[in-house]
Amino acid sequence: MKPSSKTQQSFETPRDRYMAFRETLISELTNDDSIKAQYLRTEFESKLLDPHFADSPEERRMRAIKKWLECEDTNRSTNMRLMHMDETDVLFTTRDGFPVSAVDIADTAARFIRETLGELPMDSLRGSFSGGASTGLKRGIGTIARKYLEGSHITEGAIWHFLRLSKTEAWAPREFLLVRGNEMFTVPKSTVIDRVACKEPDYNMYVQKAVGDLIRSRLKRVGIDLNDQSINNGLALEGSIQGNLATIDLSSASDSVTTQCVLRLLPDDWFHLMYDIRSPETEVDGVWHVNEMFSSMGNAFTFELESLIFWALTRAVAFHSQQKGRISVYGDDIICPSGLYESLESTFQFFGFKVNPKKSHWNDNFRESCGKHFHGGYDVTPFYVKEVPADVSDWILLLNKLRKWCADKGTGSLSGICDPRYYTLWSTFAQIVPAPVWGSSNLDARDQLVAPGRLPIARLLPKQRKHDREQSLYSKGAYLHWLDVTSERVEAGDVQTSSMVSDGRLRLRRCQRIHRDRIPLFPQEI
Repeated sequence: MKPSSKTQQSFETPRDRYMAFRETLISELTNDDSIKAQYLRTEFESKLLDPHFADSPEERRMRAIKKWLECEDTNRSTNMRLMHMDETDVLFTTRDGFPVSAVDIADTAARFIRETLGELPMDSLRGSFSGGASTGLKRGIGTIARKYLEGSHITEGAIWHFLRLSKTEAWAPREFLLVRGNEMFTVPKSTVIDRVACKEPDYNMYVQKAVGDLIRSRLKRVGIDLNDQSINNGLALEGSIQGNLATIDLSSASDSVTTQCVLRLLPDDWFHLMYDIRSPETEVDGVWHVNEMFSSMGNAFTFELESLIFWALTRAVAFHSQQKGRISVYGDDIICPSGLYESLESTFQFFGFKVNPKKSHWNDNFRESCGKHFHGGYDVTPFYVKEVPADVSDWILLLNKLRKWCADKGTGSLSGICDPRYYTLWSTFAQIVPAPVWGSSNLDARDQLVAPGRLPIARLLPKQRKHDREQSLYSKGAYLHWLDVTSERVEAGDVQTSSMVSDGRLRLRRCQRIHRDRIPLFPQEI
């Protein structure tokens, strides 16, 4: 077979192949009494969205919206509670018997935040766009570049801040189109419910990202690095061995940060800036909803803001409890001394946040944070099947995940030998993959199958077609993005210039034979 860009071949696979894979995998896991295998058995399909068994998209969407609105009802109560809190609102008692009130925690957390953020340097803020969808532009090819050239949506409160930040001389926004706020949309999450997010106005996102980037940089002053999940991974491992650290996860965390919470904890100048550039209302299926939450998923500073608040509240509880130990946050993934768990749970509840008991661990040998799972010092992180494999590309990814899982002996690094009990499963379904794409060493790839003794001669890539816009248009927008993100050496991320888009099909494309790193092998392959 001589692959080329003109190769015509069907890469779709029937559903019954996955059902056979699933049955065999469950059988092998049942016969494997290790904690790692038993955990994979319960988890590998926990995020699966199978259209054959899922409720209709309409039902999943309506459940998600209902949950979001119920969260807003809770937020309304939280706003009222925080507005009227006083010294009688006791959250917990110290080991010495002293009561700690909500006012004590709020004052201390606010002090930590004030010391961390410092003054608001408006003249040094640098805005830029991210690649997410906005109210004016859909997500797609050249999204960042197009926002510079075609964006227009903005809320009234954000106009002045945007004008102060958009200083690039080559960029003159064409016009403003005033909007009331953001737009809700949902994405698939599980077989029964979707996940809610919101599309922010175009130019609000520009200023929001500037504030988010600044908070991110200020958090580094106190050892919180939101660019590095491995910190939480290492602390979770330590907690699973020593029991000294708890891992805490919150439910609907970003949707539960209320306006009163931000007002009470952040310095006035920071609060007023963020209040101006947030979306005060959300359009839900044509109906405008006045938000009790401060910001939602989709706002470009939500992640940094929630991380800041959770860190400050956790540190305030530790301060008043007089408990020492490492505190780390990554969004709503929180790590703290295990002895803080109960006091922190009651504190979070008062401030409007709910601890997720399924994903929070403090009194056993299990810890989970930032995608890594540990039991008694061993890495038991599962792989997930989120969709039934529909084509060869999906199968490559699944089989590579299986090999990676089989090579992980729980030490946090891959060994050279895979568990031989799963070789028959891997080799049987590897026959789905065309021989020219066998031989990669990248266990996270979906374009080439990791396999021994071969050098791949092709890759499986999405077929592409030229977009109907001129390449020069994207180049101009990408250049404006580059000017913004390099003026103060901010990370540029994905500066998009390509005018090629996928048409949903796959093709084999010849690749150069190159030296591959060593890969983990099943004993049967040696």
